[in-house]
Amino acid sequence: MNSLKNKVVLITGAGAGIGRAVALRLAESEASVVVTGRRVQRLKSLTKSREHLDFVVTDAANPDDAPRLNDTVIERWGCVDVLVNTAGAGALLPVENCNHGGDKRNICGKCLRSISISYFPSQN
Repeated sequence: MNSLKNKVVLITGAGAGIGRAVALRLAESEASVVVTGRRVQRLKSLTKSREHLDFVVTDAANPDDAPRLNDTVIERWGCVDVLVNTAGAGALLPVENCNHGGDKRNICGKCLRSISISYFPSQN
């Protein structure tokens, strides 16, 4: 994984589970790993005393958090090279039935907001 050295990797939902494991592995490859999640203590525990790891507290289900996360990542690291969305929720429905603007807990909305972070930087 040396190809990720010095790349900025944003991982949503990294307070536990797969997101946490991915963050630890990518930090070993010397990527600059930015983890997000709702639980500040878990994020602090993950990043404490670990080189290449930093965090921003956000809730992928909150549409207001996406622009703030985007601005913070761009300000601190300049860009996002890789986005890994592991924010957890569940819904079994066809993607064309997703209402990403309405229901804050909708999994499709979480994915679409996460993707917008890396592809649609805010205009200041």
